[in-house]
Amino acid sequence: MIIPIDDKTRIRGTERCWQIETLGKSKDGPLWKPTAYFSTFGKALHEAAQREIRTVPAIGFNQAITALNHVTEKYARLFDDVGEFPKDAK
Repeated sequence: MIIPIDDKTRIRGTERCWQIETLGKSKDGPLWKPTAYFSTFGKALHEAAQREIRTVPAIGFNQAITALNHVTEKYARLFDDVGEFPKDAK
C-alpha cells in the first residue's frame, strides 16, 4: 500500500512496517528512498505531519498558525474520500 502525501513524500506499507519515503535522484532517474520506519500507519502519518510542521519556514505566531492550519488541512484531505464507494465501481 502506498499513500502519497505530496509529490516528494509518501508512506509505504511493507510486510514488516510502514515507512516514510522521500523522492530522490539516482543515476537511473527518480528513486523513492525510505527515511523512517514505523510499526503502525498512525505513527507514520503522525511523524510525516510533524516533520512537515517542524520544517515550515514560519517566523512569528501568525505565520506559525497559518502554516499549522495549512498542514492540518492537507493531511485531513488525505481522508476525504475514505469509506466512499468508488464512482466508477459497478
